[in-house]
Amino acid sequence: MQPLQVSGAQVRTGWSGALSRVVAALFLFEIISGLAITFGSFHPAIEWGLLLHTMMGLVMVAPLALYLIWHWSDYTDQGKRHLKAVVTDFV
Repeated sequence: MQPLQVSGAQVRTGWSGALSRVVAALFLFEIISGLAITFGSFHPAIEWGLLLHTMMGLVMVAPLALYLIWHWSDYTDQGKRHLKAVVTDFV
């Protein structure tokens, strides 16, 4: 798959980007482990899961912040073209 071009610059983010897939997988792990911790009964496996959930949440901050910075820099020059198109269609 070819990277998307926006205003002559290569876009590093988007649904097909490797970093977005890593962050999505980490979010999925956080959701599943969070639900297990919330609704699971008191058990040593749940307690270890809580520690793993916390550690993965802390590890997830770096790739998520990097993705958000890249996403901002990739799309910030586009302005609000999509919003302009929606507003002019209804007016």
